[in-house]
Amino acid sequence: MAKNILMCLLLVAGAPLVDAQSVSAQIPPDEAIPGQFDAGDRIHWFTRHSFGLGSQFTSLAVAGIATGHNTPEEYGPHWEGFGKRYGLAVSHHVISGGLEAGFGSLWGEDPRYFRVPERSIGARLFNVVKMTVVTHNSQGREMPAYARFIAIPSTAFMANAWLPDSDNRPSDAASRIGIAFSGRLMGNAAREFWPDLRRHLPHRQTKSSDPDTLSSLR
Repeated sequence: MAKNILMCLLLVAGAPLVDAQSVSAQIPPDEAIPGQFDAGDRIHWFTRHSFGLGSQFTSLAVAGIATGHNTPEEYGPHWEGFGKRYGLAVSHHVISGGLEAGFGSLWGEDPRYFRVPERSIGARLFNVVKMTVVTHNSQGREMPAYARFIAIPSTAFMANAWLPDSDNRPSDAASRIGIAFSGRLMGNAAREFWPDLRRHLPHRQTKSSDPDTLSSLR
């Protein structure tokens, strides 16, 4: 069980790094202001959170690892079992994202992660951790991420209703809550530091394929 959780965390951390454009699309543009988040922005966030390249990579990889370990065992170590596990992973993204976007809209939460590249490394790391449980209100001020506190535990315990007996105990739901928050933390870290790391990669993309250049040509 511990090995499976560790692998899931590693996959969630790596998901936002599937490609540079995927990460860039998840980072608000420099001119974006916390709290200025309309209905269209909320729908876009939900769509990318639920069906984006990173979430699909995570769902496929976690389903593959779980199938290899035959967890839950009722699904079996075969393609049919893989399909069921993939469906579960996607449903978790959709339900959690929908609940966070829906409840957040009631009191104006902005779930986006905003980078602070001008600060020290320590301050940036603190921001990564803080924004796992903090968000911005409609005035741009920081507030507890209440919608996230509702969405993640609710999804974890709702899943007990359709998961097989070997994986629907309260302790299993608690593990899923921990994985989800840890995944959000590591996703924040990827969004904070990946743009800096990308500039130092030896195989950096050419100017014509750079996401910023592409966006300026649209």
